[in-house]
Amino acid sequence: MLSEQVRSVWDDTLVAEGFSCLERADVGTNVTRYHVEAAIAACHVVAPTYAGARAGLEELDTIPEREVLARYRYTLASYAELHTSLHTSLGNLDEARSYLDRALEHQSSTAQAALLRRKRAALDR
Repeated sequence: MLSEQVRSVWDDTLVAEGFSCLERADVGTNVTRYHVEAAIAACHVVAPTYAGARAGLEELDTIPEREVLARYRYTLASYAELHTSLHTSLGNLDEARSYLDRALEHQSSTAQAALLRRKRAALDR
């Protein structure tokens, strides 16, 4: 989970290499799941802390391929995670629940589905 990441142990050289690869992959008009996964990971890396949920949502919202994102399980799970972080203090978790439900609908991995179900159950407590 993002909230459990220890940013102080991240390898800056590998992070820089990841951004270099992402930049080289940013050509043409074909967007694949790997482009989306890399863009989401980049949002996580550039946020100064996990508490940068609003910045993460704003970055995801700039991706122009909205119809692809609306069905992509990792993007939906990312939206859910960010909405959970953003709205926990406000008590409004309906958007997070909705994104988790949609991510579960499109999930094919048993392990990922189990994680999403645990997160969904935690929101109902």
